[in-house]
Amino acid sequence: MRLPRSVLLFTLASVLVLPAAARQEPQFRTRSDLVVLHASVTDRRGAFVDDLDERAFHLFEDGRPRDVSFFRKEDQPATIGLIVDSSASMFQVRPLVIAASRAFVQVSNHDDEFFALAFNNDVTPALPEDDPFTSDPATFSDALASVITAHGRTKLFDAISAAIDYGARGSHVRKALVVISDGGDNASRTTLSQLAAKVQTSNVVLYTVALVDPVDEEARPEQLRELAKVTGGLSFEPKALKDVGEALNVIARNLRHSYVLGYVPGSIDDGRLHQLRVTVSMPGRSGLKVRTRSVYLAWPTSIGP
Repeated sequence: MRLPRSVLLFTLASVLVLPAAARQEPQFRTRSDLVVLHASVTDRRGAFVDDLDERAFHLFEDGRPRDVSFFRKEDQPATIGLIVDSSASMFQVRPLVIAASRAFVQVSNHDDEFFALAFNNDVTPALPEDDPFTSDPATFSDALASVITAHGRTKLFDAISAAIDYGARGSHVRKALVVISDGGDNASRTTLSQLAAKVQTSNVVLYTVALVDPVDEEARPEQLRELAKVTGGLSFEPKALKDVGEALNVIARNLRHSYVLGYVPGSIDDGRLHQLRVTVSMPGRSGLKVRTRSVYLAWPTSIGP
């Protein structure tokens, strides 16, 4: 069943938090004293702006200013998962996705660690259990090619849920998932609301690339857009298959140009949806735009399936 936009946005919002004592190597949890946001800043031309300091950022919760308690702007390595639809609808795009995935690894931070899951009737890891991550582009694309079979139904929600668990085993604090799918799901045990809660109780930033056949009535690209939006990620809907590689290239560059902000919220357990707004200003520079999450939900207890 498709959820109304207002219900979906509420379900997808929650608190990502950072213990106040962990300043050198931050650990993200679902219950603590800081809300954490990942933010990207661009100029009028759309180019990333990487030279801002903490004083340039102004953070508001429900319209009230909040002090930034934690700030980081370095290109920190990340644990990144590529989640690829391997159902029958992906038959024609399989070679293109494999090639684009290799290029994606090549342009990422050389210290990033990657994993991949393919999903159809099942959710299948691309890499072996005893060596679950890689930074080598050839190893990654070969492993992905071995599990994209392009048949069966679609367990999208189960796959993203499994990827969150898989990524938690990674060695880096920053976590990102890149989902290549049409947004439809016809086989998962995980519901959209369960997935939404799980996404937002992790520190995952979700990026999505929607490959939609106009005649496919099960495609739901709007679900991918909402999942990406509330985590502060990007969503793409390429009009031509050749644009898939460029979408992944933009995602890789975005991952390398993000600031991390933490602040003490007014409440971490009042059960309410809180609106967030971040602005940036720097003398002599105008037209700067910031993209980050726009809400958090202060749950009184931990959520997720």
